Amino acid sequence: MGHKRITSRIRELVINKHLAGLDPDVIKEHLEVSLTSIKRIVALWQHTGSSNTTQNFSGRPRSISQAARTYIITRLRAVPSLYLAELAALVSEAFATEINIYTLQRELLRMGISHKKV
Repeated sequence: MGHKRITSRIRELVINKHLAGLDPDVIKEHLEVSLTSIKRIVALWQHTGSSNTTQNFSGRPRSISQAARTYIITRLRAVPSLYLAELAALVSEAFATEINIYTLQRELLRMGISHKKV
């Protein structure tokens, strides 16, 4: 059996059948889902209370604000030949915060801007 995406509806049905007391082998036959997938879905549901695999993980906040991103784009449109160090100095001056050129470079890549596209 190949890999196939299990929809949220199927996941919900697996949990409902599990709660109804059906054996995993019976659930497997009813929904045509592998036994391993059923066990994983049930374990995820027992651990998190949800059968949904996508969680909203916030992670660490970005060091560059949305206003700074807008400023960066505006400056690059005005002067596309700016070096990273020059742009970092402009952003630092405008927003009273130090910004590393590597942080700036990663942020530019996230925005889809590279030296080839400017």
